[in-house]
Amino acid sequence: MAAEYNIALDKGEQCLHTYIANYAPEDGVPKAWAHYRLAQIHTHKNNKKEALEQIEIAISQLPKIKAFRDQKEKVLAL
Repeated sequence: MAAEYNIALDKGEQCLHTYIANYAPEDGVPKAWAHYRLAQIHTHKNNKKEALEQIEIAISQLPKIKAFRDQKEKVLAL
């Protein structure tokens, strides 16, 4: 929610870091999606360096996801 709607960004970021730290395959959602959402949050915060780091991680884990490549373009445009 935080990443998509630009609300409660700090709380969303904290939750995503917790998800990544405690990730297990049984969780069902790959960590790449958490990195993608972190990239979105950092994009909203105009933090290009961190956004780029997070989206690169997402792309390296799931390179065929178009949304990840689209987000990278948004980050590079900052």
